[in-house]
Amino acid sequence: MASSCLDKEACKDAREEEQGVGSKLSVSSESTGRMSDADLLETVYKKICRRVLLLFVIAVILNHIDRTNLAYAAITFNRDLGFGPQTYGLGSALFFVTYCIFQVPCNLIMVRVGIRRWLALLLVGWGCVASCFALIHNEATFFTLRLLLGAFESGAVPAMWWHLSQFLPQERLTKPYMWMTVGVLLAQILGGPLAAAFLSMDGIGGLKGWQWLFVLEGFPSVVMGAMVFFVLPDSYKSAPWLTATEKAVLAADLSAHLKNSPPREHIPRKAVQLLRMVFSNPMLMYLCFVGIMQSCASHTFILWLPTIIEALINGRALGSAKAPVSKGSAAAAAAASPDKLRTVILPVILAAVPYTAGAVTAWLVAASSQKRKELFYHAAVSMMAAGVFFCLFPVLTQAAVAGGFVSLVLVAAGGSAAVSPKTALVSHACRGPSQVRA
Repeated sequence: MASSCLDKEACKDAREEEQGVGSKLSVSSESTGRMSDADLLETVYKKICRRVLLLFVIAVILNHIDRTNLAYAAITFNRDLGFGPQTYGLGSALFFVTYCIFQVPCNLIMVRVGIRRWLALLLVGWGCVASCFALIHNEATFFTLRLLLGAFESGAVPAMWWHLSQFLPQERLTKPYMWMTVGVLLAQILGGPLAAAFLSMDGIGGLKGWQWLFVLEGFPSVVMGAMVFFVLPDSYKSAPWLTATEKAVLAADLSAHLKNSPPREHIPRKAVQLLRMVFSNPMLMYLCFVGIMQSCASHTFILWLPTIIEALINGRALGSAKAPVSKGSAAAAAAASPDKLRTVILPVILAAVPYTAGAVTAWLVAASSQKRKELFYHAAVSMMAAGVFFCLFPVLTQAAVAGGFVSLVLVAAGGSAAVSPKTALVSHACRGPSQVRA
C-alpha cells in the first residue's frame, strides 16, 4: 500500500508531457484517420487493458493457484504425510506471517528497481517454491516452504495495483481491479478441475497425485516470470505499443484528471517518512483493518472449502475427523477408501461452484459501482452479506446439507463482490484522506 502513494511522480511526468501536447494532438486526426481525441483515448485504454491488465490477470491466476492449491492437495496430502488438522492449519497460516512482514519492504524495493524486474523475480521465486512442495516429507519442510511462499508472493498483487494506477485515472480503476478479482476467482474455478486431474495421476512416475499437483502448477509461474521481464513496460512512456500521439493523449488525460481532483498531500521520498504518513492516515488505517478482517475470512474459506465440502458429501462434521494416520498406514488408509470419486474428485470439482458465483457477482457489482461512481455501499453491503451467510453456515448445515452448500456459494458471491470497490477505496485513500468521498 505504501508504494501506491508514489503516484505523484506519475502526476509530475504527466504534467511535463502535457507541455507540447497540443501540437501533437493537432496532427492526431491525420495519423489516425480523423479519429477524435476521445476515440483515440478509448483506443489507448483498450491497448492498456490488452497489454498490461491481461498480463496481470494471468499473473494473479497463477499467484492464487500456487497459494491455494494446498487446499485441494490436503484431501490426500494430510493422509499420506500423517498431518492432522492442527498441523495443516498451522502450515496454512504461516504463509501469512511472511506475507504481512514483507509486503511493505517488497513494494519499497519495487519502486527502486522497477516493477518489470521485481515482478519477474517474484514470479520465478514463488513458482520454484510452489513446485518444491512436492518434496515435503515432514512438518519442518512444510512450514519452511509456506513461509518462503508467503515472502515471495507478498509484493506481487500490491505492485500490480500500483502499476495500473500509473496507466489509468482513478475513475477507470474499478473495472480493472474487478478483473483482477475475477482472476482470483478464475484461479479457484480452474483450480478445482486441474487439481482433480493432477490428483488422479497418483502413482505415475512414482509420485503421489498431490506431488504432481504442486510440480505442474508451480512451473507456469516460472515461465510467466520470464514473459513479464521481456513484455511488461515500466511505465506508459516506455510502452513500445503506444505511439507518440497516443502517449501524448494519455498524458493529457491523466493531467486533466489530476487538475479536477482535490489537492494531494505532499508525498515524502524517505521510507520512514512515507511509513509515518501511511500510519497517520485514519481512512487508510480503517480500510487496512477492514482488509485484514476480510482476508482472514476469505483465506479461511479458500483453504478449508474442499475439506468442508468433502465432509458434507460424506455426512460427517469436521470435528469428527479421525486422528492423523502414520505414514506407514497411509497406503492402507488409501486402499480402504470406498469411493475415490466421492472422497477426492467430487469435492474438488464442487469447490468451483462458489467461485463461479463469485465471478458473476464481482463483475455485476463492479459495473454498478463504476456506473454510479459509488464505492462505500457497494463494498459494505457485499461484505455484510458474506458475513451473515458465513455465520449462518452451521445452522443451515444442520437443517440440510444443501442449505450448507448454498450458504457457501453466497459467502463467495458476497465476499468476491466487495473486493474491487474496496480496493478502489484504498487507492483513493493512498492519495490522502481528502481523496475519499462517499
